[in-house]
Amino acid sequence: MARMEEDETQLSVWVGALTREELDAYLAENYERADDEPVSKFAADNGATWIDHDWIEATAFDAPTTIEDLLRNSSYAEEWLEAVVANCDSRPVYTCAIMLFRHVAPAGPAGPMTCLGAFRYVDD
Repeated sequence: MARMEEDETQLSVWVGALTREELDAYLAENYERADDEPVSKFAADNGATWIDHDWIEATAFDAPTTIEDLLRNSSYAEEWLEAVVANCDSRPVYTCAIMLFRHVAPAGPAGPMTCLGAFRYVDD
C-alpha cells in the first residue's frame, strides 16, 4: 500500500456512505495502542500509524447528497472544491467525507472510503 506524504499545499479527500456514528468510530483514536499500531481505523486503512487529528475535517449527512453539497462548508473549499467536483460522480451518492489537510494520499479505495486524490490549497 502506498503511504501518505506530508505537503503543506495539498489536501486529500475521501468520500463514502457511512453514517455519522460509523464515521466517528472510523476516525476514533486509540491512545492505549502500541506505538507501532495505527491510531485509528482510518490511519490503518491508509498505511499510517499516526495521523495528526488537527489536520482532519469530517462531515456526514443523513441522506446521500452530491459531493458539492457535502463539502461546500469545509475549510478553504473555495480553493479546492471545484477540482474535487470535476473528479467526482455528480449524482447524490455520498453521505460522508474526510478531508486531511497537508497530506497527499493515493487515490483509490481505503477501507469503507474512497480517496479521490490530493488537491491544492493554501493555508493562509
